[in-house]
Amino acid sequence: MRSVKKVRAWIKKVMPYLAWASLTFALVGGSLLPATGLGKMVAHLISTIVWSWLPPVFFIGAVIGLLFDILRDLIPNRVAIYAACVAPTVASAIHGYAATWVTDFADWVASLTTDRLTKVSGIDTTAGVALLALVLAGVIANKVTKPGRKGRSGFDTVEVD
Repeated sequence: MRSVKKVRAWIKKVMPYLAWASLTFALVGGSLLPATGLGKMVAHLISTIVWSWLPPVFFIGAVIGLLFDILRDLIPNRVAIYAACVAPTVASAIHGYAATWVTDFADWVASLTTDRLTKVSGIDTTAGVALLALVLAGVIANKVTKPGRKGRSGFDTVEVD
């Protein structure tokens, strides 16, 4: 029984760190996604929406959701993680400062991650790294956060009983 209690206590301590790791993977994958063919296609589809005001509203909503979710309890939950996955692609569909900022951030992330792999392997690894980071972010987010428990705001919260 003591070992089970120790494992549960250890899990309580590790859960917030896993949530932050998931957010990091989401930011890396989300920022690299607009540089891939799939990301460019999604950005083009978003930018050709009939209402030109819709992509900026999606982007602002994702950023507000991300910030609100993190500032609420200082632990990123599913809202923040999924917003970090989607916001860069939506921002790349907006023609203006947001798209420039996302492109610069994606170039910086690519210089940290995929450029070295591309030099070693000789092939472009942006799509692979983006996909791997997004899958890891989703898997960790689904394991760390539990949808059954809702906070006061109605968003999912990390289960740390």
